[in-house]
Amino acid sequence: MTAPDAPDPEARDPDTVLARIAGALDDLSPQLRRAARHLLDHPDRVAVVSMRRLADEAGVVPASFVRLAERLGFAGFTDLAAVFRARLVAAGAGGYADRARRLHRIAAPGEPAALIAGYLAADRANLDRTLSDDRVPALAAAATALAGARRVVVVGQRKCHVLGFYLAYALDLVRPGVVLAGDAAGLLPDALRGLGAGDVLVAVTIARYARSTRDAAVFAAGAGATVIAITDSPDAPVAAYAGHVLTMAHDGPGVFRSLTGGLALSQALVGLVAVAGGTAADDRVAAAEAHLDGFRTFVDGGAQWPVGRRRMRRNDRSTAGPAGNQGQTSPE
Repeated sequence: MTAPDAPDPEARDPDTVLARIAGALDDLSPQLRRAARHLLDHPDRVAVVSMRRLADEAGVVPASFVRLAERLGFAGFTDLAAVFRARLVAAGAGGYADRARRLHRIAAPGEPAALIAGYLAADRANLDRTLSDDRVPALAAAATALAGARRVVVVGQRKCHVLGFYLAYALDLVRPGVVLAGDAAGLLPDALRGLGAGDVLVAVTIARYARSTRDAAVFAAGAGATVIAITDSPDAPVAAYAGHVLTMAHDGPGVFRSLTGGLALSQALVGLVAVAGGTAADDRVAAAEAHLDGFRTFVDGGAQWPVGRRRMRRNDRSTAGPAGNQGQTSPE
């Protein structure tokens, strides 16, 4: 099995690689043959566990997998593992049931460390891809739009509600006029009322894409608002209506796609908006913190509002807010 100078696309196809390994077993040394048989029997695990773990499972030294990868024409084991990682991503590109079945194929019972290592490796790659240097201009442009908007409405449904909630919560701390458009009681359309030129809608959606988020983007674009899409592909349904498209990587072994890249992207956006807001953003954060401390929101918060902030009759004190909560349990 002679290594080519540079594997062509067909040589990097996982099924082609597996076929080449199967056809070359008789020509391999005992150590390489043992490594090759383990790879043939467990191709999905190549993508999610370390080379050392694979070597332990196969009963060979780790260098055997390096030599096997080189015999196949790859630069090393990492290059070979990337092929099978792509295979896993493609296999899990369908519905949740497909991803659940895939998870059971790669997660051996009684080996939580291997699965956790797979999550960690995938999310490290997600972060690198989501916040790579070539993404900076798009992030900066979206942050400029957010900083200068009259009003910001954030929509994130289903699993993407996590990202939408964080983004709306954090943006509201550094600039006014931010609304999280939820779907409780069917009120999503109400939150979009009045959107127009000078406003920004942030639509957060990844496969499988929420129809209501796409519909909100269609409405906002038609009303003249700027749409920022946080999604997983320039070809996502929401992207066609967006003036700014920010893509997040979400590969991983789990039933649900990883949100780690999206959260990092959201944090970066908020940071850029805070910097653009200057001292006004600093003052807003300070005022919000003082307000929360007044309610004794945090165990390690500051002092509550002074009693003099509001005059209360003595018989009001048992039912009053944070300034007069004598006789009732601390909200902590």
